[in-house]
This record gives sequence, structure tokens and C-alpha cells, in this order.
Amino acid sequence: MYKLTFTVIALFTFVSFAFSQADSSGLKTGNGKLKALLGLPVTEKVYLHLDKPYYAPGDTIYFKAYLTMGERHQPSQISGVLHAQLIDPGNKINQSVKLRVLNGVCQGDFTLPDSLQSGRYRLRAYTQWMRNEANPTFFEQIIPVGIQKNSVSTTTGAANIDKPKVDFFPEGGMLVAGISSNIAFKAVASNGLGLPVKGIVLDNDAKQIATFAATHLGMGTFYLTPQSGKNYRAVVTYADGSSNTVALPVVTQNGITLSVNNDSVGKASISIEANKAYYDEHRDQDYTVVIYAGGKATSVRSKLDNPIISFDVLKRKLGTGVVTITLFDAVDEPLCERLIFVQNYDQLGLTLKTDSGAYAPKHQTTISLKALTRAGQPAVGNFSVSVTDESKVPVSENSERTILTDLLLISDLKGYLEQPNYYFTHLSDETSHDLDLVMLTHGYRKFQWKQILRDSVPPIKFQPENGIDINGIASSLGGSPLVNGQVSLLSPGNMILSEKTDGKGVFRFSNVVFNDTAKFILQAVTNKGKKYTKLTYNPIENQPYINPYKPGKDTTASQLMVSYLQNTQKQNAYLQQTGKLKGRMLQEVKITANKIKKVEINSQHGVADQLITGQQIGENGQLVNKLMELLRSIRFVQAPNGNLYLPLWNKPTLSIEPIKILVNNAEMEYGFDFNQFNPDMIEKVEVFENANILAFTVNYGKSIRSMTTTGILPITVKGFYKAREFYSPKYSHVDDSENPADYRSTIFWKPDVLTDKNGDATFNFYNSPAAGTYRVVVEGIDAKGNIGRQVFKYQVQ
Repeated sequence: MYKLTFTVIALFTFVSFAFSQADSSGLKTGNGKLKALLGLPVTEKVYLHLDKPYYAPGDTIYFKAYLTMGERHQPSQISGVLHAQLIDPGNKINQSVKLRVLNGVCQGDFTLPDSLQSGRYRLRAYTQWMRNEANPTFFEQIIPVGIQKNSVSTTTGAANIDKPKVDFFPEGGMLVAGISSNIAFKAVASNGLGLPVKGIVLDNDAKQIATFAATHLGMGTFYLTPQSGKNYRAVVTYADGSSNTVALPVVTQNGITLSVNNDSVGKASISIEANKAYYDEHRDQDYTVVIYAGGKATSVRSKLDNPIISFDVLKRKLGTGVVTITLFDAVDEPLCERLIFVQNYDQLGLTLKTDSGAYAPKHQTTISLKALTRAGQPAVGNFSVSVTDESKVPVSENSERTILTDLLLISDLKGYLEQPNYYFTHLSDETSHDLDLVMLTHGYRKFQWKQILRDSVPPIKFQPENGIDINGIASSLGGSPLVNGQVSLLSPGNMILSEKTDGKGVFRFSNVVFNDTAKFILQAVTNKGKKYTKLTYNPIENQPYINPYKPGKDTTASQLMVSYLQNTQKQNAYLQQTGKLKGRMLQEVKITANKIKKVEINSQHGVADQLITGQQIGENGQLVNKLMELLRSIRFVQAPNGNLYLPLWNKPTLSIEPIKILVNNAEMEYGFDFNQFNPDMIEKVEVFENANILAFTVNYGKSIRSMTTTGILPITVKGFYKAREFYSPKYSHVDDSENPADYRSTIFWKPDVLTDKNGDATFNFYNSPAAGTYRVVVEGIDAKGNIGRQVFKYQVQ
């Protein structure tokens, strides 16, 4: 068989990126359907830099969000709202905030109550615009939270390997008769982690054809030249000596393959090979290789005038990250696809220096940051800084999630990626080879060619948000939609907005900007100015689906938490002794009254005098009726309008003021309609007699009965969350005894470090009283989308 090899380095240099995402001139193949790729809307990615990898009850999770636009990673100018959620081990939203995004960044936090149960929580962040993707690139990270005194449960299912999964992936997608193929494989235990395996390959005559063994996290490769009329199976042997037989993909008798050698630093060598049957049938037909990288596509066309066609691609013309290489036939049918990772060393160069060579406990540390681009030019960027004490917060460097791992790798791949930072920490031929195994065994999550070619540009269902939306329905008193009516939104600051209702009576005030929780008044009139109308406010958003949590993928973090939790116990003991602990640590209180469980602590309002759980309330019936049965301190009376119920104390001496109603810590108007909630939405109800509060914790992931009133409707709306400022003690003297037991694990957190026109910035903080190795992590981005990360350590003695 002849081999035709040619180079398109010069051609690719000319063609590559000669058109923008709006220019389809580079994809004139067949009937031109590939132009649809360039019509895809620009996507967004989000990454959250956390102050540390795990937490304990009573901690605060501090984070900085970086929202980027497309694979070029420029700070996003699309969305102005980021949704951040803390999801509990039961797959329910525990806390949720909306953050205002400015120039692609924002910051937030979640305070973990002292009474929070231990478990593996998840932090999720997304924009509404991301929801338009078939496989949304939401940020999601497991957050271990532990409360054990002397040990941490590390049960992850790692020992349960009775049902491991082994998959085989021929390079390019197919096994073709007569063509030597590089076959990658991945073995995964029931806990989702890579599994060491080895084995042999047999044909249908039980003849051994090849051997294989995993080289990295259950992954490896071997070569096989399949023969016509044969089928193959692998006998896989596990570390415990047990074995299993797995069928290899079916051999294609008439086919073509695509392979890529990505070993060279400067180029990727692409090879297209057709077997005899395919070549005889398709000789001299047109074929196109599309290379998609950094949000841009480039095509290389050729005729199949030889069974083997090879060409090289200059990597310096591609952005760092995942690159898809796809082979199309003359009618734009995708035949083969290969992912590669390009590392061009084009990240920001970050240099950190301290103002002294040695530091003592409680001394002030000043650190200077220098940010330079690849070309050595100063980078004006936005950065976040976390400083931790390694003795209290040990870190598995390979398992860390970073701005590089997320924006360059995780966000573009399907499935779970184990030890992502391994591929970025110490670059070498070995890590590059192992990263290529990842490319061979993971799919591309951004798009599927067949869907693009069939449907052209997917419809846009979710528009970008740039503020808070307030929406609902206006109708006549008889219940018919108020068509072309006018709804006004009035705020205490005399802001007045007006919107017309549509044909279904729906009104929407979009992009309203305010912080915290604000009170508004909705007022509606007909198109003739009449006030005989009815208003329904819908405060609940359509939440994205929450994927069920699959345990066992954070073993390392859980094992590292032991010293961290021991330090947390010391800190809590000190705070309790000095009276600085938020709330009170109580022993379990056993109450014999009907259906009453133990008292819980609410750090904001003190100790709940009565707690009703969602299980006690049940799922059916009217909520007020349920509460009348269960609450012993409060009774309900029907309001004069006959529609609402007003809560009153059973003991009049407790209060003469109306009882405050809180829903997820947001205060409601007096006369709040309890029956807007379905009973199964309520997670708990707490009564705080001294604070004069009846507090509801509601799961907004379930349906809600809308707030409805006639003519005028007072509403309370949750606005943008304002992040807390991290507190770091200041010591005026080394022997300062103001904080003798400073057990900080996060020594310093600053999410808003800005470099100037020279690429410089400085920040300072005080060390804790503890000696040890302090770890400084700086991450960030500049206006052009260059990202960077640097880890720096110094000793406190």
C-alpha cells in the first residue's frame, strides 16, 4: 500500500484563523452544512476559586468567580448574573445566592451553620445563558464537610470493585479491518475512580493477539490490526486476581481511520488511512478535516487519491486547551474524530515575592505580585489570593481544581476527570502522554456534529441575565388574562417602572438591580385605566436539574481532613470558653410532647423554641391546617378578607407586635399567604419566641402556589448578594495577647487583587500565632483572556 505524505504547515499558517467565528469562508465543503458550526452562539464558562478545599460546620466558604466567554476565555460580556448554589448530600439546594457579575468576575460566600450535618456537599455555579447548551458547562465541585471529633469517614466505595467498568476506545472511533489501530482503554471501579488492570486480547479462535496494562489511573493503550471476518474480546485481570471478559468494538469491514501523533512540542501529525475496500469505493472523492480550537474552526481539504494521507499542523497557531479534529466526507458526514490537548505555555506568568526572608508568628507579611503575558508585557488583571496553613489544611496537589484545570480541560470534556491538576503541576513527556490518554478516553462535551448538521443552530431558550427579574400574571377579577394592561413596580426609593402585559396577562420587569432583600409594590390597571384587577407574583425560578451525587470521588480530600477537623475542634473549644462562639452548643433535648423533635440552633436568631420538620408536615393538604395541628405556641386566625390567615401568639404576653414571617431568612409582608406553599416544599418551620419570629426553610426546587392579591400587591424580592469581607486579625505587637488562640486555617483571603499598568500589585496580612508552612495561591485573568495561577510557600518560625 502506498503512502502519500505532504505538509500543510504553510497552508495551515495561512488558513488558520483567517476567518472569525462569524466568517464561514474556511468551511466551504460539500453542501456547506459545516457553516452551522460558526453560527453557534458564544458559550460561557465559570470557575470558582475557593479559599480552601474542605470545611467544617461553622466555617464560611469564600469564593471568587471567573466568568469567561467562549474558549478564548475573555471575561464575559454576555451575562451579568451568576447563580451560586450549595447542594446538600440529599441533592437539595441548601443555600442559593445571585451575584452581580462585572467585567467577568464576582465574589460570594456561604456560611455553614454549626448544626450542619457532615457529608459531601456540592458547590454549583451557572448563568442562565449556559442552560442553552446540550451539555451545560456548569461549575460543580464536591465540598467535603466533616464534624467528626477524632477521625473522618473515608467510606467511598473504593473497596467495592465487584462491578468495575472497562471500556475500549479505538482512535478515531472505529476498528477497521486491515488497519493498525491504537486502542485506548479505561477501567473504572464502582466508586468512579481509575482501577489498575491488565489483560490479553483474543480473537474468535481464542488466539492471543495482544496484551495490555494500565499505566495511569486505569488508562492505557495497545495496538491491534484487526482482520476481516474476525471479532475480538479482552480478558481483563484486576488487582485482586479476579478477571472478566469484555468484547471489543465490532470490526468495520469497509472503513477509514483518523489518527494523530501529538508527541511533538511544535506540531501535531495527522494521518488518514483507508482500507482497500473503502479506498476502491471512494477513490478521488473530497474529504475535509476540520480543526476546532479556541472557539475557531479551520478546514483542510484533500482528495482521497492515496490510501494514506498525512499532514502536520503547527500548534503555535492553536490556543492552549482541548482541540477537536474531525474527518468529513464529501457530503459533510462526520466519519472520525480525535481530541488532542495543546499546551502552548501561553498562560500569564505570575511571580510572587515576600518582603522578608523569614517570618515569625503574628508578624505582618507583605507579598508583591508581578503579572506578565507570554510576550513579557505587563498584564492588567483581576486576581484572587488564598493563604492557608499547610499543617491545618493539607492539600493533594494533583487532585486540586484550579483555574487552569477547569477552563482549559474539565469544562470541555464529558465525564469525571480524576486528579486534574496532575496534568498541569509538573509538565513532562510523561504527563503529556497521560493527558493524551484522557483525550482518547473522554468525549467532547461542547457539541455533537450530527446534531449541528441536522438542526443547524440550536434554538435559544434562555436569554442572558443582567439584573433581577420580577414577573407574574395580571388578570381581571373574573380570572381572565389582563391583555395589554399596565403593571407598575414601585420601590420605597420612589423608583417606578411600568410594563405592558402580553396576551396571556404575563408581565416581566427585567434587569432590575438592587442588593440584599428589597420591598416593592406591584399595581395593575386595565388598558382603560380601571383598577379592578388581580395580581399574581411568581417568585420562584425554574431551577436546572440537579444531577444525583455519585459518592466516592473525593477520597483524598476526606483523608486529609483529619488534622483540619482537629484544629477546628480546638478553635470551637476556645471560642466557647471565651464566649465568642456563635450560638450555643447544646446537648440533645428530648421532648415528650407530640411530634416535637430536638431543639436546633439558628446562629442569627438564637435557639429555636420549637422545630417542625418537613416530614412532620407531610405532602398533602393545606399548609395552614397542618401548622395549626403542629405548632403549640402559635395559632392562626382568618383575616377579614377571608383569604389569608394571620399568625398570633397563644400567649398574648409574649408580644403585641405582628409576628415576623421569614422565608429562607427573607422577611415577608404582614398578611403573607401561607397557602401559596405546597406542604412538601417546607423543609422545616422554626419558632423564635423572644425574637418574635416564625421562620420557614423552603425548598424552591418544588412547586409553589403563587402570591395573589387584588389590585395592589406588596412583595419582598431577594436581590444581589453582597459578599462578606474576610476577617483577618491585626497584631500590633509580637506578644499581643488579644487573640492568644488564633486557630485560623485560612490565614488570608482577598478576592479583589488588581494589577496596575505595570502588572504589579501588593497585599499584606498578619500570620497566625502558629508556626508552619504557609501556602499562597494566586489565580486570575486579564482583560484579553489570559489566565494564570501560581503557588508560593514561605515558612513561619
